[in-house]
Amino acid sequence: MNISAPVSNQLTSVSFTHLTSTDIHALSARRITSSTTLDTLLNPIPGGLYTPELGQFGDNACATCGLKNPQCPGHCGHIEMPVPCYHPTFLDQVLRLVRASCVYCYRLKMGRVAVHRFGAKLRLVECGLVQELRELDEITASSATAKDIAAESGSEDEESGEEGDAEAKGLIDQRERFVKSAIARARKEDRLSTQKTEATTNARRAIISEFMGNITKGKKCNNCKGINHSYRKDRFVKIFRKPLSEKDRYAMIQSGHKAKDPIIELRKKQRAERSRKRKRDEKDEGIVADIVGEEEEEPEEEEGDDVNMDEESEGEVEIAGGDMVADAAGEATKKKTAKDQEEYLNPSRIHAQLTALFEREQPILSAVYGHNRQSNKAAAPLTPDMFFLKDILVPPNRYRPEARTGSNEIAEAQENTLYKNILTACDTLNTIQRELSGKESRDSRYRVRTYGDFETTWITLQDAVNSLIDRDRNPVQGAAAKRNPEGIKQKLEKKEGMFRKYMMGKRVNFAARTVISPDPNIETNEIGVPPVFAVKLTYPEPVTSWNVEELQEAVRNGPFVWPGAVAIE
Repeated sequence: MNISAPVSNQLTSVSFTHLTSTDIHALSARRITSSTTLDTLLNPIPGGLYTPELGQFGDNACATCGLKNPQCPGHCGHIEMPVPCYHPTFLDQVLRLVRASCVYCYRLKMGRVAVHRFGAKLRLVECGLVQELRELDEITASSATAKDIAAESGSEDEESGEEGDAEAKGLIDQRERFVKSAIARARKEDRLSTQKTEATTNARRAIISEFMGNITKGKKCNNCKGINHSYRKDRFVKIFRKPLSEKDRYAMIQSGHKAKDPIIELRKKQRAERSRKRKRDEKDEGIVADIVGEEEEEPEEEEGDDVNMDEESEGEVEIAGGDMVADAAGEATKKKTAKDQEEYLNPSRIHAQLTALFEREQPILSAVYGHNRQSNKAAAPLTPDMFFLKDILVPPNRYRPEARTGSNEIAEAQENTLYKNILTACDTLNTIQRELSGKESRDSRYRVRTYGDFETTWITLQDAVNSLIDRDRNPVQGAAAKRNPEGIKQKLEKKEGMFRKYMMGKRVNFAARTVISPDPNIETNEIGVPPVFAVKLTYPEPVTSWNVEELQEAVRNGPFVWPGAVAIE
């Protein structure tokens, strides 16, 4: 930092978020595609885990910056997976949102009045209005009629019809007016604050905890009255959907409720959007052609052509959505029908279901997951991509050092095994996908692989991703688990132990310890520093026209009176 050139800006807030695929591609210097690291001459293979673009290897300079260690800082690479995988840290959140969503209307099963109540509370907390939360609850409890309360709890009978909807709309309007008036009054009284405090943090945590606990209650949707399935997870790898009971299934058939495959609906929507964009581009090109005097007739397309898929996209839909019926021949011999069995939902189907949910419940989910607080990304809508992994960042070579065990032998880093398992599973998935889509001829010596093989390899890839992030999620457990490489979580926990072991609580020179005790002179979020250290700790401050008088007073006080100065440069 150059103190002679003072910085005119200051940090107002810091937020943490996940790395998107775009961010990973921007950080990456090379895509890793090969599971083979070294050739027969022990040279790094381009596109391997020790590719020269990720930093120096041996005596060769870095292919990205041209420097050697220690000048080369190292460069990251990335692995692109052909299918999405769950992020093992957020799988519990995924399962909770799946249980909370309705498969018929793709909305939260919670009633609209209750959803608006939580959204109104979060809006008040974001503005620092904690006291108004109790007033909001009091307004709901005092002014709501029996029908209003029933509509909020979801126990209202279907016979209420339009009267219940009108009552619920009136309650929502009343809360909305209260929130707007409270924010306007606080702005007028200069009480509006977006700073994070202990009171707002605790209030927000309590609201989100209550929201997450209520969205999964009940199987019946309070919006479309559809009866939904139950879900369960198998370790941190698979999610299963339990079948409806015979009574509930007949009730849904009689009421006309029919669940659609969300991934098919998502693919149709994406296809239609691309078709509309292509039409707009062709229309713009036609206008330019008319300007230069070249008139062309555009081919007419029927309305149904918007969602028709060519062979390539149709194959992708079948593979991703699980609609292939190659294994249906043996289903007739089973005692139980498909309706009586649990259905496995792959990550693509879960991603499509959550995408539909986020599109319809954007306001409340953006408030719950803090998307509104990120001013730099507030324009982009919130998506469930944060719960899934499509690209994996690979650390530079210098953080995965090789060990030369002999003149002609090199032992790779232990964590390379985790990345190799991911690359091997990706190669197998790509091969099976090409065979299923007919782009690659099958070897007659081996059996014909089916979509079941594709999903089995998909599960293997999920296990490899889980092992990379957390060693405790490795499928290899027991005595053999001692040889499993450490995951990212274990490495971070080791850093915490290093700080506790070497940096905290040691009775050595030049180490100040703070004692947690009540002190009327400091705030609860502040700590006290011993005077012997407070006198010796200094920092430079440039002289400007705004602080010259303050610094003159510090020079007069000297180094032993606060605020004071120890030197003038």
